Parts: sequence; C-alpha cells; structure tokens
Amino acid sequence: MVAHRLSIVANMDRIVFVRPLELCTKNIKQVTVHNSLAKLYAAEALFRKMADAQGFRP
Repeated sequence: MVAHRLSIVANMDRIVFVRPLELCTKNIKQVTVHNSLAKLYAAEALFRKMADAQGFRP
C-alpha cells in the first residue's frame, strides 16, 4: 500500500520509508523498514518533519 496520510498506515505490520535519493549518503540509506510508526518517528528526522506537518503523533 502506498499512502500519504499516516493515519491510513498506522496499523500496518511493516512500514517502508523511502527518502529522496539526493538525501542519501554512505551512512543514510534510501530505504528503511520499520514495524511501527512510533519506531519510524523516533529513527527518521525526515519522517518526523513530515508527520509533524500532518499533525500526526504516533
């Protein structure tokens, strides 16, 4: 499933986060996989910025 609204994916078992290629380095992967929005929110600054813009707090 692809979704822009975080409330739609809140109960998924696996969440794949894909960042723009130009933001990737040797230490920053383009794709990361998380098992909850809370863990993704804690681990990814770009995701936190997007979630905060939607007013979403896991």
